[in-house]
Amino acid sequence: VWSAVGAGAVFIMKQFFESIPREIEEAALIDGASPITTFFRIILPMATPALGALTILTFQGMWNEFFKAAVVLSGQQGNYTLPLGLSFFRSAYGVAGDWGLMLASAFLSMIPIIILFVVFQRYFVEGVSTSALKG
Repeated sequence: VWSAVGAGAVFIMKQFFESIPREIEEAALIDGASPITTFFRIILPMATPALGALTILTFQGMWNEFFKAAVVLSGQQGNYTLPLGLSFFRSAYGVAGDWGLMLASAFLSMIPIIILFVVFQRYFVEGVSTSALKG
């Protein structure tokens, strides 16, 4: 995974963690929790909306990656990703290709993204809306 962490992912998580009140960490410290326990038992479960949104965005970005896959997989048609395969499929039929078949294959390549979004849409909407809030 060559670009699983990007500037957008760092920004979303930074904004989300800044929106968590400092008093929650202080209360855990007073209750005797170590910083590691505070992070894994209190802060990380609170971050599930942001992590869900980040999961969807990262998966979608990796799924639709074209340029890096074209550079790495040049000449290895058996290992093409779906965007590369669709491009090869289009060039195999030329300009006057079977557009119905090409659009059907493009729709089939969208199905995993749609399923992922439907499953995680609650986290996506909640995570995107809360990641931009400040304090």
